[in-house]
Amino acid sequence: MGFFTTKDAWIHPTRIIDSFEIIYVVEGEFDMQEDGKIYHLEPKNLFILYPGLQHQGIKVTNFSIKFFWLHFRCKNYEKLGLNKLYNDAELEKNSYLFREIMASQQRKNSTLCEIKLAELLVTLPNDYNKSSRSKVVSEIIEFVRLNSNKNLTVNNISSQFGYSTDHCCRIIKQAIGISLHSLINQNRISYIKMCLLNTNLTVKEIANQCGFEDENMFVKFFKYHAKYSPSQYRNKHNGLKLNNH
Repeated sequence: MGFFTTKDAWIHPTRIIDSFEIIYVVEGEFDMQEDGKIYHLEPKNLFILYPGLQHQGIKVTNFSIKFFWLHFRCKNYEKLGLNKLYNDAELEKNSYLFREIMASQQRKNSTLCEIKLAELLVTLPNDYNKSSRSKVVSEIIEFVRLNSNKNLTVNNISSQFGYSTDHCCRIIKQAIGISLHSLINQNRISYIKMCLLNTNLTVKEIANQCGFEDENMFVKFFKYHAKYSPSQYRNKHNGLKLNNH
């Protein structure tokens, strides 16, 4: 796991590796080819390279490039049903996980690294979940994801979809194994973490943007779920050491 950055002329090397590799682009655009197919990567794209397949860059870039890279092995990868390429709308809110994984690695906490990697993989949209969930469950999950910066409640979500709170809570619990209330909080915390690490907004500005009228309540909410205050979390995961690709 590392964070690659360059402002010089650069092209991804040609190689075949024995592990999966995730690339999450932070800045710049470049083209990759894997097994004869070309993919265009730009900021907020996540790309998954497969083991045993040749991959390489297509042309030299002459501008700033920054991306996280992460190698992993998985015996039953096909069961995850993951795509090759994801765009910002599908995962930007979870991009903070790359910093959390890198921080865990630099602190030599391999167990936490594995936990955070698993969290990243299971939060990526996949074909299996889309096909196995009912339409209304998928719509509720997507609604919560798209409105994670708002003060959502079980009641207003139930009203939005025209169901009783008991019915909404039951179908969500049956489908994903957690309560609707937990789903709301998970998405809200993910959005807050993304704002803390990917923007220069102050804690107060983030609180207002996330529907908190009281900054102290915002801090208490975040600390309860993340175990750190917003400022502590930001300081802990910013300024990580570079580890070039």
